[in-house]
Amino acid sequence: MIDRNISVPLLKKNNRAEQKKFYDTFCASMFVTALRISGNRSDAEDILQESFLKAFRSINSFEGRGPLEAWLRTIVIHTSINFVNAKKRTYDITSINQHQYGTYTSPRLFNLEQRDLNYYLSFLSNLTRLVFTLYHIDGYSLKEIAKKVNINESACRCRYMRAKRKLYEVIVASELSMNANAKLSI
Repeated sequence: MIDRNISVPLLKKNNRAEQKKFYDTFCASMFVTALRISGNRSDAEDILQESFLKAFRSINSFEGRGPLEAWLRTIVIHTSINFVNAKKRTYDITSINQHQYGTYTSPRLFNLEQRDLNYYLSFLSNLTRLVFTLYHIDGYSLKEIAKKVNINESACRCRYMRAKRKLYEVIVASELSMNANAKLSI
């Protein structure tokens, strides 16, 4: 069981042992958040390092109104968004009517192992993956996401629909491939 009894007063006093405990407690879960948004391990490691530095520098702003983990996750998400925005070039953002692609849902999308989810997300462009993960996994509204990544709301909705369509196509192709391989091995 992970010990989540972190002493905020000790963190505010820059206690190294408590900082290490804080890092060890939340490192893995925050890495997964950074990886989902950034899309690659190297960037996620950089984001994680920067996020913990920001957290240690701004721990005095933590008022305890919510869980420490939620406060840190917010820092990781904002750092990830800033990192992706800094790396992005020009994105082709066009408005797409929702009915053009219909609604794509797959029960598999919501029952994936973390490893599988990261694999499928790797097929998305950076901005599309960012919109999808912030909406589906981190619970932001499309309006909030549009504001955070500095695009208009219809472009954000477009990115979300593209992500759903692409994930659907990749998952279906993967399932078809697995079924074909299973028939060959019989």
